[in-house]
Amino acid sequence: MKTMKQYTLGDMVLRYVTDEEMHTGLEMFPASMENQVKEKNAQVDSLIQWKKAGDAFPYGFANGITMRNSASVWGLKWKDQQTEKEGQETRIRTTLTDPEGNLFYHTVAYTEGREAVSVDVEIQNKSGSSFTIEMLSSFSLGGISVFAEDEGTGRLAVHKMRNKWSGEGRMEKRSAEELLLEPTWSRHGVYSDRFGQTGSLPVRGYFPFAAVEDTVSEVVWAAALEAPASWQMEVYRRDEGLCLSGGLPDFDYGHWCKELKPEESFRAPGAYLTVCRDTVDTACQRLSDLWKTQGEKSLFLLSSMNTVPPGGRLPTKISERS
Repeated sequence: MKTMKQYTLGDMVLRYVTDEEMHTGLEMFPASMENQVKEKNAQVDSLIQWKKAGDAFPYGFANGITMRNSASVWGLKWKDQQTEKEGQETRIRTTLTDPEGNLFYHTVAYTEGREAVSVDVEIQNKSGSSFTIEMLSSFSLGGISVFAEDEGTGRLAVHKMRNKWSGEGRMEKRSAEELLLEPTWSRHGVYSDRFGQTGSLPVRGYFPFAAVEDTVSEVVWAAALEAPASWQMEVYRRDEGLCLSGGLPDFDYGHWCKELKPEESFRAPGAYLTVCRDTVDTACQRLSDLWKTQGEKSLFLLSSMNTVPPGGRLPTKISERS
């Protein structure tokens, strides 16, 4: 594994890694801890996870557990990368291709002053014939934790937000070992903790969120999805590097598929990622801050009776309260 490109975005570093066959992965870590990053004996985990109908399922006794790292993924190779800066926004567009000539676009967008990035993934059918997508991720992060040379036994914890009606947002913390996310002795068998929601109630059961915490280095990686309907998250392990991905539910989990005709494109729902040396609460705040605007600072304070402008007086007439 080698570093192809590396970018510092605010207090975060994005590192694009490749192997000899030009498979491409994405890792993140706090910029202040770059000198603590360790070399890890792990395979590159593709920054785009997808499966085409008819391609071989993943190896390692994975059938029914995950559709990550299928034969479709192992056909993806680095093509190029372009960086654009317009105003306060930086965009990093990575293009992958496969043996059939299809194009895969992975775009990271960062706005100065923010503490998280957005990710978009898009497929363009250049094969000349129709095919069916059975899985497509919105994001995929590998190499967790980059601060441990080995698999990080006893130091990794997974955070989820459990949910039901009138009981929203109960945090759940489980160790990687409790979730069976330990590599096998041969590094052949794989395992995935796959969870999500199928149907029109996107936060029934879980919120479209997941985080992994390195309790020794006190670093948290967190992700959230655009999820107006069905979605899934996966915490995946096959070797020393834990991986986190999410997006549309795959065909196994949510019975989702999409036919793509020649020259057509399909974009996965957006994802939002952050990493910080702090608590999971702070990581959540960094994500939620993406939806805050400067305009909110000038909004009136609201009470059940009146609206009070900052530095102003309480309205005394009904006509003033509109």
